[in-house]
Amino acid sequence: MSASCTSSESWPSRAATPRRLSRCIAPSSCRSSRQVHPSPKLRCSCGSARPTSCSVRTRRRSRCSSAPCRRIRTSNSLRPNFRNCEMTMSQRVEVWIDALRATGSPVVSVFDRGLLYGDSVFETLRTYGGRIFELEAHLERLKSSAELVGIPWLPEFENLGPETRAQVESAGFPEAYVRLMVTRGEGPLGLLPDPALRPRRITLISELSLPGEEFYERGAKVSSFVAEPRFGLKELAGAKMGNYVLGIRALRAARQQGADEAIFVDPNGVVSEGATSNVFFVRGRTLLTPPEEGILAGITRAVVLDLAERAGLEVRWEAPNIDELGAADEVFLTSSLRGIVPVVEVDGRTVSSGVPGQWTRKLRVLLEERALQRSLNGTRARDL
Repeated sequence: MSASCTSSESWPSRAATPRRLSRCIAPSSCRSSRQVHPSPKLRCSCGSARPTSCSVRTRRRSRCSSAPCRRIRTSNSLRPNFRNCEMTMSQRVEVWIDALRATGSPVVSVFDRGLLYGDSVFETLRTYGGRIFELEAHLERLKSSAELVGIPWLPEFENLGPETRAQVESAGFPEAYVRLMVTRGEGPLGLLPDPALRPRRITLISELSLPGEEFYERGAKVSSFVAEPRFGLKELAGAKMGNYVLGIRALRAARQQGADEAIFVDPNGVVSEGATSNVFFVRGRTLLTPPEEGILAGITRAVVLDLAERAGLEVRWEAPNIDELGAADEVFLTSSLRGIVPVVEVDGRTVSSGVPGQWTRKLRVLLEERALQRSLNGTRARDL
């Protein structure tokens, strides 16, 4: 799974869940978050016993009134905070392995090198208005990533565009999260891969889950994490690789400090990128972002740079020191799933007035307008 939506557990299939069963999606304080409750006699371990008292995923979309669950939204398109972008076991995930839809519990061989060595590349995408945003750009980067790490790009991979659109249509979600993976394939144990291995492609699609609007209005907190950019391998900086151990470590450290995202800095404090995002900051009417050398340049990052120039901002490529970042007029992050995320605190230091800045808000509106306009102008996945 990606750094922004992670789970190491297998997903239950729809066939394995009776029609009349519902899943509680209360927070960790409600220990029934992975239980299946028969309807209509539902019970949440937070203490609620009535069906209308438990925040379950039913057609009624009931809201739990008990203390630990009171603030949970049942809409899967809006969640209370940044961290809830991560998928939970209550979500339905559709899986395709080598273009074949998986039934039951999806299975990949334990000898797949993506599992054994993180020998894989991937892309994370989302839909706006039912249409996958910047699909062609993501596929170009997926192919480039495969070439950088030496994974053969098979002829059938050239059909990933229409294949993925059809899969999104088949999954049937109002808005979808999409993860495309290409592994080197299944082979014998040993670090050096057999040149005869056949790469495998895997697609996972679930309903898109985002932070609620209140989070964007409040803004995110970030903390710095010292590490060499992109594992110190500059020649692989442009590859979105499956091995995300460094990102996981950084995010865990950030959460322990009460932050929402980790920002990588080198031993001198120079900022490169976020664990799951790209970094921008504003000085006056100048928008600055670290240069592409040594970072994974995001697809949304490129769109935002174009929008900023069109909006009248001067764009400069500059890697700030973490202290400069905290002293900027505005700071924000970009990612494919969350779009533009305002930053209001860096390493405990409040950015400017402590609220999202005007340029951050304007660019966020422009990004969503462009995405939705392209959806209206093009063919939505569900209209294929």
